[in-house]
Amino acid sequence: MGKAIFALRKLESSLAGLYSTLFKLSYFGINAKTAFQKIAMDSMEHEELLRLLENKLDEYEVLVDDEMITLCNSLSEEAVKLSESIKNMSVEAIFEKLRELEKGEELAYQIYEKYIKEAANKKDNVLVLILKGIAEDEELHDKLLSAVIK
Repeated sequence: MGKAIFALRKLESSLAGLYSTLFKLSYFGINAKTAFQKIAMDSMEHEELLRLLENKLDEYEVLVDDEMITLCNSLSEEAVKLSESIKNMSVEAIFEKLRELEKGEELAYQIYEKYIKEAANKKDNVLVLILKGIAEDEELHDKLLSAVIK
C-alpha cells in the first residue's frame, strides 16, 4: 500500500472515530448528533472503499506529494487526540478544535480530486464515479460542520 492511500485511510478512520465519539456525547442537540453520525458513517465507508481500491489507487501514488501526506498524518493524529480528550472539554473548545479539523475534510477533498482527474484521463469511469461520490461526501461534511459550529 502506498503512503498516500495509507494516510488517507488513516485520516478517514480517525475522523470516523472522532465523530462517533462526538455523536455519543449527551449535551449535543439532535441536529449536531445526526451530523456527527452521518460524518462518522461516511468516513467509515470511505476507509473501506479505499481499502478495496488500494491496489488500483497505488497506480496514482505520484499524484499526492509528501507535504499532503504529512498533513494528512498530522490531522489524523489531531483527530485521535481530540477523540481521547473530548469528554473533558467544553462545547466551545470542541467547536474550536473542529474548526481546525475542517482542514481534514478540505485536504481529503483535494486529494480525491487529484485521483478523479487522473482516473478520468485513464478513462476508468467506475473509479471516477466512486471517487466523485466520496469527494461529494467530503464537501457535505464540510458544510455540515460549518452549520453545526454556527
